[in-house]
Amino acid sequence: MGVANIDNFVKPWLISQGSDLPFILIFFGVVGGALTFGFIGVFLGPTLLAVGYRLVAEWISSHRAEPQSSSSASSPS
Repeated sequence: MGVANIDNFVKPWLISQGSDLPFILIFFGVVGGALTFGFIGVFLGPTLLAVGYRLVAEWISSHRAEPQSSSSASSPS
């Protein structure tokens, strides 16, 4: 029982060492994936969360890079 609890913290830590994703994201991915999909969810959960995290991060950074167009341009009267 104690080994299984330790494994829930060690596995996300080891997975997050190979990436630049936050540890808490990997941790929730492992726990949520395991609860939802069972054993395969331990691998599927962090992968899906990592892809979603990257998509949102890229979307936010692309919107920050775009210049804001002003609608106050003079219109012909």
